[in-house]
Amino acid sequence: MEARNLSAEQKEALQLLGYIFLQYRQLHKATVVYAALLRLYPEDYHSLQALCYLHLEMGRPDLALELANRCQSLDNMAGRSTESSVFLLKSRALWNLDRKTEARECMSTFLRPRAERKAP
Repeated sequence: MEARNLSAEQKEALQLLGYIFLQYRQLHKATVVYAALLRLYPEDYHSLQALCYLHLEMGRPDLALELANRCQSLDNMAGRSTESSVFLLKSRALWNLDRKTEARECMSTFLRPRAERKAP
């Protein structure tokens, strides 16, 4: 199946299906859906983040870190700053890989915008 054969509604339906599986803790099914979406749309940010989270939940921090890095690469190529949620995912992956210093740095980056919003 090629991506150009899916309508926007079909893509959205697959994303919704993945989300529903995720909400009902059907992690394997959600992983299959999001992995399929990434095969069709390799630069789909939402699917990258969802699959990253799923790999963390299933005890695969190495794969989660790879996906978080892909999110950052997409942001860099687009000339935008990385969403803070990616730093939270990356921090969890690094922590689980026993890379504590890097995990703390990512967590600080994740928390920084929240601290700035609270500052007077």
